[in-house]
Amino acid sequence: MGIPFTQSNVAEVAVAPINADATLSAGGAGNRLIFAGLTVASKGKPFEVLSVNVDNFKAILGKAYHPSLGKVSEPLRHIADAVKGGNGLVVRVVPEDAKFPVLKLTVPAKSKTSALTSSAQPFDSEVELADAEKLAIYIEDGAVSTNRAIEIKQADAEMYGAGMYEIIVHETDISGFESELEKHIVSLKPEALNDMGMPAFIETVLESQSKVIRAIVAHDLTELPTIAKTKFVGGTEGNIKSISSTQYDKALAVLKASVTQFTHVLGLGCYEPAVIKGLIAIANDRRIGAYFDLDPRLSFEQAAQAKVDLAIGDERAAFYHMPFSCVDPTYRCKAIWGLSGIAFVAKAKGVMKTSPTGGWHYTPAGEERALITRTGLRQLASAGVPDYEKMYKVRINKLATNKAGYLFIDDSLTSCVKENYLRFEQIVSVTDAVSRDFVQLANALKHEPDGVTYEGLVKGMTRILDSYVATGALVTPTHPEIDGKEPYKLIIKKTDKDAWKVSFALSITGSGRRFMGEPILIA
Repeated sequence: MGIPFTQSNVAEVAVAPINADATLSAGGAGNRLIFAGLTVASKGKPFEVLSVNVDNFKAILGKAYHPSLGKVSEPLRHIADAVKGGNGLVVRVVPEDAKFPVLKLTVPAKSKTSALTSSAQPFDSEVELADAEKLAIYIEDGAVSTNRAIEIKQADAEMYGAGMYEIIVHETDISGFESELEKHIVSLKPEALNDMGMPAFIETVLESQSKVIRAIVAHDLTELPTIAKTKFVGGTEGNIKSISSTQYDKALAVLKASVTQFTHVLGLGCYEPAVIKGLIAIANDRRIGAYFDLDPRLSFEQAAQAKVDLAIGDERAAFYHMPFSCVDPTYRCKAIWGLSGIAFVAKAKGVMKTSPTGGWHYTPAGEERALITRTGLRQLASAGVPDYEKMYKVRINKLATNKAGYLFIDDSLTSCVKENYLRFEQIVSVTDAVSRDFVQLANALKHEPDGVTYEGLVKGMTRILDSYVATGALVTPTHPEIDGKEPYKLIIKKTDKDAWKVSFALSITGSGRRFMGEPILIA
């Protein structure tokens, strides 16, 4: 859930915006990261939060689209990068004309003849039964399923008991080989149990066991006919190149409402300004980082202008631009996609350096953590020449090459346009991590009497802040003659009968971002 910036009369915990007034420049949450974002994919139930990891993301979201489809082919490639750094939560977006297939068993009145019909429905519609319809079986995992079929037959009564049925899902792969994807033993009786004493009612079994199908049964259906393999038809992804802002808004609302915690928001190949700003709003609400790409098909000059046109000056949003192609691992052809997934992995490597308090002060940059190891990297002929001074000014993180010739992310700037410390990713990252830890502590102390509250805040915040000192995230201030030598200052004040203000001034470590060598000749 979100963290409010201001305190109201509601019983809740708020964290004020980061105060960086004193950082003008002249020139716990643990150590496990979870990303979140929106995706265009060939599978996955739309407009629901789907949990993915390095082992299951292909099974849940399907095969990546061919690079010839352009920008819509990018998301799964970003996800394939990101899951190397941690698990993810994604919401699949589909166009209005996308449909999922449904099979319905119809038994007309005064007739013993049944018929199984195929149809399809929009993803935002509910499956319902008309008067003569007794059973509906529909696809749950979001796949168009033109290669799938259903078979229903009576189960062995001696083995499973009377009145039990087998529902089998068949799937044919691209080479024409058919396999049994799932098989379930079910009953039409709501109170039925299987031989293990578990519910056997068809709706319950499919809800709890099937990753592919669901069913709705009319209360007066007492037996099922044997149904030979029947294909699903009518399912379609719709026009994935023309997904409306309404559909993206729906997906953003789902992600925003998720009660599951995540540590970063990623663009995942989405370049729509309204969507990017919606994702940044989620990051701000939750006090987490956000990594985005500028379209890698743009030249360096065009990308800089695109960043200006976005009009984003947010300290939690970092932007990357990589006008390079590489050999696609799925289709073995040339493909182009951005860096947000790699940036997330780089941050994860840093955070995982320390435990139990994560290394939030490690930037997602440098050849140790942010190496780009894609095969056959080639800069696009249209890319032009990067203007690093301009990239710094508009806050685009640049790339560099190490001595072995590998590309790596070579900067860690946020989109904060002011010349204060909020332009550095690790400053915001550490501050937000401490803020999230404070929220957890304060929530645990809510509604306790004053004595317990004060003691808990003092001990809890001291423990939290000391852990960041131990990891090296909090250090002696840059100007100890002015700010003292303590890495943090904690001030706890009761402001009303039911309100407390906890101020924590942090001296966060810098990073080796700029170096100046001075050659001196000795006579």
